Amino acid sequence: MRGRRLRPDSEDAVFAAAQLPAASHHIYRPGLTADSCDAGSFPAGAGYWVEPGPRVGTQLFGTSYAQRVIWAHQHPADCAAARYLLYTPQMGGLGSMVHNHGAVLGLALATGRVLLYEFDAGHAWHDARWCAGGLPFDACYFRPVTNCTLAHAAAGDDRNVGPGAPLFDWRVPGQGAARALRFYRNESYHGVDTYAVLPQFAQLIAASPINPAKYHYWWRAQAATFLLRPNARTLAAVARRRAAAFAGRSVAPGTVSVHVRKGDKWVEAEEAPLDTYVAAAERLVRESRGRLRRRLFLSTEDPGAVAYFGALAPHWAAAWTDGPRKPDRTKSTLAYVAEVGPANELVDALLNLDLALACDAWVGTLTSNWCRLVDELRATLRCKAHGRYLDAQQGDPPEDLGW
Repeated sequence: MRGRRLRPDSEDAVFAAAQLPAASHHIYRPGLTADSCDAGSFPAGAGYWVEPGPRVGTQLFGTSYAQRVIWAHQHPADCAAARYLLYTPQMGGLGSMVHNHGAVLGLALATGRVLLYEFDAGHAWHDARWCAGGLPFDACYFRPVTNCTLAHAAAGDDRNVGPGAPLFDWRVPGQGAARALRFYRNESYHGVDTYAVLPQFAQLIAASPINPAKYHYWWRAQAATFLLRPNARTLAAVARRRAAAFAGRSVAPGTVSVHVRKGDKWVEAEEAPLDTYVAAAERLVRESRGRLRRRLFLSTEDPGAVAYFGALAPHWAAAWTDGPRKPDRTKSTLAYVAEVGPANELVDALLNLDLALACDAWVGTLTSNWCRLVDELRATLRCKAHGRYLDAQQGDPPEDLGW
C-alpha cells in the first residue's frame, strides 16, 4: 500500500458510534429515509457477501423480501419440473457483466424460468486453471445461481436447447411452452424491460419510497446482490491478495471511497476531471458533521490518478492497493484481462470492491457500471444505504443512473 497509512486512531471508537445519520438514499423521493438493516436479511447458508459480525445500519427498501423471492425462484424444490432460461454470459468488464446478468435474471423471474449459465471455454473470463472441468462462470468464481443443472434443463422437451436456437423473446406467444430456452444475443440486453417492475415485486414497489423514475436501479441492486456471492475459494484468494496488496489492513471509519474510471471508458463516456472528485470528497467531509475524515481509498486502473491523489498529502491521507495498472488507455478491458489472467484480474477487482464497500461515503461517476455496482452493494450487502454518494459529473441527487 502506498500513500499515507489508513490507521485507526483513538477517536475511531467514538466516531463509529455516530455512523447512523437519518439520511435518504438518492433513489428515494425527497425526505424519506432508508430502512434499518435486518439481521436476517438473507437466506441462511446462501453465502451472501456480508461482513462478519452484527449487521448495524440501514438497507435499501425491500432487500430482505427481494432476496428471499430470488433465492426461492432459483432453488425450486423439483428441478425436474422446472422450466429454464439458458444463458452464456456476455463478455465485458465485471461491472457490466453483473448488470447484464441481472437483466437476464429479471427476464427469468418474469417468465417463470430458472436461470442457468452455460459453459463457454472461449469466454474472456474463463480461466483454464480455475474453471477446470467445465465450470460455468457462476460456479467457477461465485456461488451457483441455482441448485438445478443443465442435465435437468436437457431432460424432456429439449428442442430449443441445442446450438442455433432462435433468440428467446418472451413477448412472442408460444415460446413459453418449451422446457428450456436460450438467451444469447448481446445487443438484446437493453431491450429486456430493464425499467419494468417485475410482477413478483409490483405490490412492494408501489408502496416503496423509491422515485418511480429509478425503479430499475432498485432491481439492478437486488440482482447484483444475489449474483455477486463469491465462493469460498475466491474469498480466500481475495484475503491473500489483501495481505499482499493492502498489507492486510482494514479501512478506517470515516474514509471516503473514490473510484476513478479511466482505462478505455473515454470511448463511450465523457470523463470527469480529477479535481471534481476531490471537490466532491471535500463536500462530503464538510457536510458530514464530523462523521467523515480526510481519508481516501482510491480505486482506479489509471496510474496517473494514483499519482494525482498521492500528491494530495498531507491535506488528504490517500491509500490504494499495490498492483499493476493499465497505462495504455487504448487497450480494451478484455485485452487487459487476457494479458494479466482472468482469475488474477477478478480477484484484484473484488478486493478493490470490498475495500470501497468498507468506506462510509463515496465519489464516482454513475455512468460507470463499476461505480453503480459499488453504490448498489453498499446499500444492500453492507448496510450503508444511509451513506452519501456524490457523482463527480452530476448534481445531488444524480439523475442519470444508466440503463
